[in-house]
Amino acid sequence: MNATPPLDAEFPHQRKCSRVHLPVAAEIQFPRCPQPHARLRDISVLGAYFYADCNPEQGSPIRIRFALPVVGQEMKITCEGVVVRVEPGSGDETSGIAMQFTSYEMAQGEMAC
Repeated sequence: MNATPPLDAEFPHQRKCSRVHLPVAAEIQFPRCPQPHARLRDISVLGAYFYADCNPEQGSPIRIRFALPVVGQEMKITCEGVVVRVEPGSGDETSGIAMQFTSYEMAQGEMAC
């Protein structure tokens, strides 16, 4: 009789949490990054993936800030964490950066017109 392998053995790339596609502008902060502008691609409760014009080292601390419109208000979100993966861009392409959150903060404010 053959035993069936556990699901995580068959699908090792499955995520612990589902991600939400969220293409918004963001600002990043980490050492040796002259260009703080980024473009968020997706996010989950554990981390985010975004594009930026820099190549941080895996394990580096990083902070990302972005805003979301919420019923006439703007929800400002700041997430801190560590870089877990960098996919360097080629030529003029931006790098893809994955981060795992260690903390986050949310604040409401009026939307800028």
